[in-house]
Amino acid sequence: MQTRQATADDMPGVREVAREAWETAYDFLPEREHEAAMRERYSLDRLERVLADDEDEFVVAVEDGSVVGFAYADPVDPVKRVGDAELRALHVHPDNWDEGVRTALLDHVERVLGDRGYSQLEVLVFADALHEQSFFEEQGFERIENRVADLLAGDTEPVYRYYHEFR
Repeated sequence: MQTRQATADDMPGVREVAREAWETAYDFLPEREHEAAMRERYSLDRLERVLADDEDEFVVAVEDGSVVGFAYADPVDPVKRVGDAELRALHVHPDNWDEGVRTALLDHVERVLGDRGYSQLEVLVFADALHEQSFFEEQGFERIENRVADLLAGDTEPVYRYYHEFR
C-alpha cells in the first residue's frame, strides 16, 4: 500500500471508498444523509474542486492500482488560528480497515501540513462513531468539544471535536 497526492484519475475510486465507508461506519445515520453526502460532499465536481485548491491537502492510499482510502485537510481560518488545519475526510474501504491505512493517510497529511508550517489538526467525529473516536484518541488527539452538528439532509447529530498538535 502506498500513500500519495491524489489526482483527478483517483476521484471515481475516492467516491467508491466514500460510499462504502459511509454505509458501514455511519449506519446510524438516516439513508437520506448518506445520499446527501454522496451528492454534496463526494460528487465528482466537489472532489475535483477540493483537489484543485492549493490550500487543501488531498491524499489517497492505493493498493494494487485501486484507491483503498483517502484523506483531505484544509486550513482553518488563518485570521482566527494560525497554524491550524482541519481534517475534513479520512475514509478507508471497510475491507481495509485493519491494515493501517488510516494511520498511513493521517501520517502523510500531517507530514505535508507540517512542511507547510502547520502544527495542529482538528477533526469532527460523530458521537456514535466509536471506532473513529478510538482511532483518533490512539493517534494522540484530545477531545475538546461536544456539540450538535447540522447535517446536510436537515437532521442534527452529536459530534465531538478532537485536536492534535503534530509538530
